Amino acid sequence: MPTRIDSLTDSQRAAMYSHADHWIARALDCSEPDWEEWERGMRECYRFANLEPPAVIIRVPNPLVGALAFPIAAYLIERFGGAVGDAVGGAVRRLWFYRIGGQHWVGGYYWGSAFTSFFRDVCGLKLDGDIWDRSRAWERANTVGWWWPHKRFVMVCERPQFVRREQVGSRGWGSHRLHCEDGPAIAWDGWELYYWHGLRVPAKAFAEPGWLNADRITRERNAELRRAFMEMLPGGQAEYIKEAGGELLDEVHEPPFPGLIDARLWRLPNPDGGEPMVAVECRNSTPEPDGSYKIYSLWVHPELRPLLDGGEFGEPQELTAHNALASTYGERGETYAPAVET
Repeated sequence: MPTRIDSLTDSQRAAMYSHADHWIARALDCSEPDWEEWERGMRECYRFANLEPPAVIIRVPNPLVGALAFPIAAYLIERFGGAVGDAVGGAVRRLWFYRIGGQHWVGGYYWGSAFTSFFRDVCGLKLDGDIWDRSRAWERANTVGWWWPHKRFVMVCERPQFVRREQVGSRGWGSHRLHCEDGPAIAWDGWELYYWHGLRVPAKAFAEPGWLNADRITRERNAELRRAFMEMLPGGQAEYIKEAGGELLDEVHEPPFPGLIDARLWRLPNPDGGEPMVAVECRNSTPEPDGSYKIYSLWVHPELRPLLDGGEFGEPQELTAHNALASTYGERGETYAPAVET
């Protein structure tokens, strides 16, 4: 068995895929954990750290409960008898992230079990002392969700009930992202998270009929959320523009630079009854991993005045899609023609 590895053999490189698939499956496992195996690994980790394993184990249904309950319990144990209130709130902010990621962290570089076990099991690397015994204990202790170690107790989270993703690229980092078009993308007992093509969106967008409408989309200041909300409508962006009473002012089919591909300039009624709102719709020049292109709608000054330093605005411009996009960069259309977008 080698005691040092400077390069991988062809067979070791070929084994990476099956090894990665094994650990990906472990990270996404939503079945009932082997709690005895987890507890064995947890106690071994304490002993390897020269600590006495705590007698009290508290299982919580989801990470949100653990992130709140652990710091509060730790604070009350360590400061029992003192004033609470704001101090407890400070403890939550200070301690909630003192957690171990469990099965969700197996891919961590250097310390993740998927990484270290490759050299142990596939490459046969020999290390002195009890290093590999420690690594196996760590693997057993990370067969569940998040867990929070403390000298007096351990709090541990159940696995998620399901994880729904979409594939947007080939193997490797960023090949998948959370996504579900008709419900939560990941859920535990008592806690659900909703994602649209990797972007977290409010549960109300799915759970409350009528919550997502043109008025709410118009008022949304986050460009990524506004784009997602438009896509989530049954008729997409076209439905939003129609419902919002949009008027097409200009469109570009043969742009002078990539950022103006299929750009359109729209004027929409102000939901507050004031001056009409103007937005430029443009396509991202860089494709997504799946080959598609994101469409963005950016609010601009009604007269396309360039946004200058200090919050000031420049002079009005002709209402064109080119001038609108230039104004978002603090420029006028006649001077804004980038050769390459980044």
